Amino acid sequence: MHFLGDADALYRIFYYDTEPLMEKGHNPITKGFIDFRKTHVALQQKALFDSLRRTPNFALRLGKTIWRNNNWINKRLSI
Repeated sequence: MHFLGDADALYRIFYYDTEPLMEKGHNPITKGFIDFRKTHVALQQKALFDSLRRTPNFALRLGKTIWRNNNWINKRLSI
């Protein structure tokens, strides 16, 4: 681990992530409706990104989450 010394300066911290999914879909198990924009995770992620945008020395790099044909992949894990 490297710590900044007296002669060092922090230029920028890059944060890479993906935007929260902003689609609607259904849960294949419960058959219920899901609005991913309103989930707890999506709301927290948007709040984090808004905060990072206002933070000095942070560069936010966001990818895009793609929802294709409302497909879910359910795989049984072998333990």
